[in-house]
Amino acid sequence: MSEQLVKVTIPQSWDEITLETYLKYRKTIDMYKEDVEAEEDDKSFIIALDILCGIKPSMITQIPMDKLKIIQQDLIGFISKVDFELQRLITIDNVEYGFEPNLAEISYGAYLDISKHDTISIDKNWTKIMSILYRPIVKKDKNYYEIQTYTGKEDDSVFLKTNMRVNFGCLFFFINTSKDLQQYTQKSLMAEQEILHLFKSITGKSGEGILRLLNSQTETS
Repeated sequence: MSEQLVKVTIPQSWDEITLETYLKYRKTIDMYKEDVEAEEDDKSFIIALDILCGIKPSMITQIPMDKLKIIQQDLIGFISKVDFELQRLITIDNVEYGFEPNLAEISYGAYLDISKHDTISIDKNWTKIMSILYRPIVKKDKNYYEIQTYTGKEDDSVFLKTNMRVNFGCLFFFINTSKDLQQYTQKSLMAEQEILHLFKSITGKSGEGILRLLNSQTETS
């Protein structure tokens, strides 16, 4: 029987990972936290291969260990680069959105809706925060733009299409200014914790742990 070729496409930057994909990855990681048959980091690496690279667990067994290590290093190469600048102008479905031009003058309703989230993290509530901070542009010139008035009824689902460079850039900016927006809360998560969690998940601990997980999966499949 001839060997089946496995074509692997490894993302080269966060520009290639949408918020929807990232949230799916984090949710899957949380779902399998109780699985004790493999090291957590190795298990996370398998999930990363599946969700971030499109390599199903049944296909991973066909990839030599030396190639898996190369893939792992490629993932680490872009995973570790997350300190992006805020992108004030973004486009989603041919609609241009602008970041809140003056946070000091943000509307009280927008301020309250941001403040009700007791953590600052890219989680299930992140699209709502993005829809408050980014709104469609209604007027623009070279050095100035206006965005739509916040109504509280914005469609936050469109932000699932944004890439992670946009979202990490906003996260870092928001963390740095959160004390001005939410002086009373002490529960904000540091961006470094968010990145460290993801970085450790991707790197894995050892090839042996990966093999243990793959063997357990093939035995039960």
